[in-house]
Amino acid sequence: NENIAVGTTLGYVYGSDANGDQLTYSIFADPSGNIGIDGNRLYLANAIDINEDVTFNVLLKVQDPYGASDIDEWQVTVENNHSPVISNTSAVSLAENVSTGTSVATISASDAESEAITYSITAGNTGNAFTINSSTGAITTAAALDYETTTSYSLTITATDAWGNATTTTQTVNVTDVSEALSANDPAGWVTAGDGSAGAY
Repeated sequence: NENIAVGTTLGYVYGSDANGDQLTYSIFADPSGNIGIDGNRLYLANAIDINEDVTFNVLLKVQDPYGASDIDEWQVTVENNHSPVISNTSAVSLAENVSTGTSVATISASDAESEAITYSITAGNTGNAFTINSSTGAITTAAALDYETTTSYSLTITATDAWGNATTTTQTVNVTDVSEALSANDPAGWVTAGDGSAGAY
């Protein structure tokens, strides 16, 4: 995988000698220039950045103290790691009086390498009004909504795979107004009586 860290062990090379002599191992040819060897351990010496899967052959050499040697081929395939692909989203409308925990929408993403995807809200969540299930992508309300304060949210949702490759999308949530009942003590509900005095009727 192209995202593995420099220094990661890729494999080991082994050899045998009829006389039991100590053997040394080396890289005879490496077209990528990214493979290193330490003793018989093969490791990633330099970061790899590719746009498609690549296969190359590394020639490994084993030699005894007297110069007798053998060369063998080791095939390496580097997989281009793709970012998650997020399905299209549609704007959602919620009444301002919905209860906390109300379902809003579910973000769905796929990964070409079938890696686990983690979801998060990374912007636009004013007042932390919403939360998202990091495993399922389900968004729910986390606080009371108020049309008079915020009429719409543009949530930036990020889907991240196991290697840190990330893709973002926007989930729009519109808040609709709800008529609020007036109490008898609310001056807006008062009327003027015929004699000009004020009172609640």
